[in-house]
Amino acid sequence: MKMHILGIAGAGMAGVAELALEKGYNISGTDLNINEVVRFIESEGATVFSNHSADNIAEDVNVVVKSGAVKDNNEEIIEAENERIPVWNRMYALYRLISDSENIISVVGSCGKTSMVAILEYIFSREDPTVYMGAKSELTHRYGKIGNGKYALCECCEYKGSFYDFQGDYAVLTSVLRNHEDYYGSDIVTTIKAFNNFFELSGVKRVYMPCELKKYFSTYSNNYEIVTVGYNDGDYQYCDVEYMGLKSAFKLKKSDKDYGLFTTSLFGSQYIGELALGIALAIDLGLDVDVVRENISSICLPSRRMQVKYNSDKYLLINDNARIPSQIDVTLNAIKESFPDVLLICILGIWGRLNARPVDELSQVLTQADAVFFSPLGDCAISRGGAELDNVVTLIKEKMRCSQTSVYDDIKPEQILKVLGKFNIEYPTRKKVVITLGYDKYNEDFCNILNMIEGLEEYK
Repeated sequence: MKMHILGIAGAGMAGVAELALEKGYNISGTDLNINEVVRFIESEGATVFSNHSADNIAEDVNVVVKSGAVKDNNEEIIEAENERIPVWNRMYALYRLISDSENIISVVGSCGKTSMVAILEYIFSREDPTVYMGAKSELTHRYGKIGNGKYALCECCEYKGSFYDFQGDYAVLTSVLRNHEDYYGSDIVTTIKAFNNFFELSGVKRVYMPCELKKYFSTYSNNYEIVTVGYNDGDYQYCDVEYMGLKSAFKLKKSDKDYGLFTTSLFGSQYIGELALGIALAIDLGLDVDVVRENISSICLPSRRMQVKYNSDKYLLINDNARIPSQIDVTLNAIKESFPDVLLICILGIWGRLNARPVDELSQVLTQADAVFFSPLGDCAISRGGAELDNVVTLIKEKMRCSQTSVYDDIKPEQILKVLGKFNIEYPTRKKVVITLGYDKYNEDFCNILNMIEGLEEYK
């Protein structure tokens, strides 16, 4: 079997390639971005082309797989269609690769999918699960891994309805938020309907979701069971949550059954909620609770998921990929829960080419910070073909002028250091949390800034 993958360097497609290689497929692919992901896939036996061409579709290719970012007029897609070679989307290819698993667990939601799969990977780690996620696992250092066939843990993408081609046995719903407005619009009713359609079409038996989401699905005549998990509420309830800096503890119970105390290396209510969802699923599938308790004691999430880069008495440096207001709000709340008396400095690279950030919502969320630095708009400005208003930062400054938050329209290191120096003089005993938030394309700048702050601290 030979599979040709378009966009093979992307996180989602790399996972498909890795799974296929483990299954013994012959893999080729095309991507304009030749990065370390491509080099690893090539070392595993794949052939990768750096330019799109009809010639890349060899005579022995059996199927072509494309991501949602690849347009139908791509010359390799046209060549495949001319040669009557089937063209699959990513989710269908994923399902075909893992369909022989006994228990397929689909993770869906507007955000939080990758971290949820990573948490499940730790919970199920003694079961040798098949895993597919949109970031490199800290356990296996892969995007996709074939397990022993009993469990498959899969991140399923809702963008452009691609997850409709996926089948599963159980689902975990992390969140329902306004996201992918270019496809679903600004009303979450369409998004809710899409998730319900997925649950019905994929044939799942049970869906695990936070209590507050059940109301969205109560109007549908569900052919699936809903299991709710919440703080002192739901079928499974977590309670007595204690935040201890970079660690947390909580208790979990169901009706009259008390599962005791769980301690984890994750912090913040978002991750405690996701842990409780995963543990509830594991209990229902018969996993040993004490083994699960041990598995979650030391979890390391994939890169840029509340990633702690440095921690001292003076600074906590975090890199995170939150980029829409609801994600940013959850992230900042998590920091405030675990470190209530810190000064919070946010460095943001959040501007979108397809979907604009809502100014009112973003301004309100960012009032939790003491200082906010925005990256330049660049080609995300409307005047350059993007979605953001050219004066969006000015509008945010105006919205936030009555708050105590200082707002800056650049992420220049010298300005960030100047603000940190001012805070160190005015508040010498308070810890400063510097968090970088936004798209991966800003990650190099983010890392340089965080490394610079760490270097200054270590030099002193």
